[in-house]
Amino acid sequence: MQEYHELPGLGPRNNQRVFYIASCIVLLNFILIIAICSYTATLMGDASETLTKLDEILDDAQKGVNMLNHICNNSTRLVKWGLSCN
Repeated sequence: MQEYHELPGLGPRNNQRVFYIASCIVLLNFILIIAICSYTATLMGDASETLTKLDEILDDAQKGVNMLNHICNNSTRLVKWGLSCN
């Protein structure tokens, strides 16, 4: 009589091997998924920090352009020093 937990054609000893091999593969897959998720979370944190710094850089660049426009509007001083705003 064959028990429900045995695979057809395998004895109890081989059934245990198949079970343990499958369990190890599932455990390995779980560990890999956790590692990939952790690495992805780290990358997303770095990307968020980079975007924050990029916003600051773009804001500073806009302030620089505004400052340059203000200086160019007072071009009489620049002409005195030999500079032009073209």
